[in-house]
Amino acid sequence: MVTKTSIAACYPTAAAAEAAAIAATSATDNCTTSPALTASTVGTCSATVTVRATDECGNFAEVSYSTRIDGGNPMVTKTSIAACYPTAAAAEAAAIAATSATDNCTTSPALTASTVGTAVRPSRSGDR
Repeated sequence: MVTKTSIAACYPTAAAAEAAAIAATSATDNCTTSPALTASTVGTCSATVTVRATDECGNFAEVSYSTRIDGGNPMVTKTSIAACYPTAAAAEAAAIAATSATDNCTTSPALTASTVGTAVRPSRSGDR
């Protein structure tokens, strides 16, 4: 008898997904103390990992897990933005609006922005 629990929704490699699937699977047999567990994967963005438990006589049972294999980074394209903004939030919003991303598995990759450093306008005589 083969029992499965659950695995994560996405892995960077098939090997990582298969290791997780084997770890999430247990097997018992009426003759073999610990049936051997092996895994194979079909697909990438929409992958099926199949774990097979095999006893000493070659009898086997299988369970399958659905997951994603996505080891590729999204492709990011930027256009230009203004040189100066009144706030970091305004600069980040402009940067996100000027950026697009594509990915082999994700239809619309999430875009986020963060600001490192700020410029301080030097004080001028007469400013109060």
